[in-house]
Parts: sequence; structure tokens; C-alpha cells
Amino acid sequence: MLNPIAEFDRTFSLWVHSRAQPWLDAWMSALTRGGEPRTLLLFALLCGAFLLIRQRRKRDPALLLLAFSLSYLINPQLKLFFQRARPQLWDTLIVRPGDYSFPSGHATSSMAVYGMVALLLAQAWPRWRWYFWLSAALLISLIGFSRVYLGVHWLTDVLGGFMLGGALVYAIAFLIRHSNKHNAK
Repeated sequence: MLNPIAEFDRTFSLWVHSRAQPWLDAWMSALTRGGEPRTLLLFALLCGAFLLIRQRRKRDPALLLLAFSLSYLINPQLKLFFQRARPQLWDTLIVRPGDYSFPSGHATSSMAVYGMVALLLAQAWPRWRWYFWLSAALLISLIGFSRVYLGVHWLTDVLGGFMLGGALVYAIAFLIRHSNKHNAK
């Protein structure tokens, strides 16, 4: 007998897989690449350079690299702590990662990087803040869903990754706010 969370994860994954379509397979495989380390690092560097050049925001590139780095330092430690096995319900369209499942690294790092980009862009252009937040939320959600669709994570792995990545963004935002208050004195 599975525990209720494991049963929920299994049921949800099988439900998602029952709706698989060849055209959707291609989209999900492409979407999942948006959460890969190279993609996220390149995006963080480009957005950091853009904010530095366009807005003269000198600390933004460092904040983006901090979010990226922390997500890739903390996540593997948590995977080792929880040691949750990955789903093995069907053959995946991508190579099944060899590490543990919880929390999802794609979900953690996507939330950390895209969330941090949205925060910094919203600070630079407050009038457009909802566009930045909604765009980031949509992309992050789709990347997380792609991990379940592709059969390499359980839904709770993705949700845990979102929570961890969100906590990293919150912690960095707290540091920014605290730093701004300290510098204003």
C-alpha cells in the first residue's frame, strides 16, 4: 500500500501520460530545456548584461548569478537527504537523470532564475511588473509540468522545487530590501 502522497503522485502522472500526443511530446521536450543549467545560465547572463547596460544596475548580474548558483548548490544536497526514487512508470522521451527525484532541479532553478529576472525587471520597469510576473509564472509552470509529462519527476517533486526556488528568490529579495534600507541611512 502506497502512502497517500505517493498514490496521488502516481495517479496524477498516469493521468498526464494518458493524454500524451506526439505533437505534445515535442513541445514538452523543448520546454524542459528551458530549465537546463546551460539555458538558465545563459539567460541569467544575458538579462544581467541587459540590466547593467540599459539601467546601469550594477548588482543585478551578481544577483542573478547568486540565484542560479544557490539553486545548483542546495538542490543536490536535498536530493541526497530525501533520496526519493524517480518515476519508472513508462519509457521517457529524454534520458532519465541518474540522481534522485526530490526536489526537481529544473523546477528549483527555473523558479530561482526566472523568478529573479522577473523581480529585477519589475523593479526596473514597475509599470510592466505584472507582465514580467505572469510571463515568468507561465514559463516556470510549463517547465515544471514538462518534467511530470516526460516521466522524470513526480508532481510533488516539482512543487517542492518551486517552493525551494521561491524561497531563494524571497531570500535574495529580502537581502536587496535590507541592503537598500541600510544604504539609505
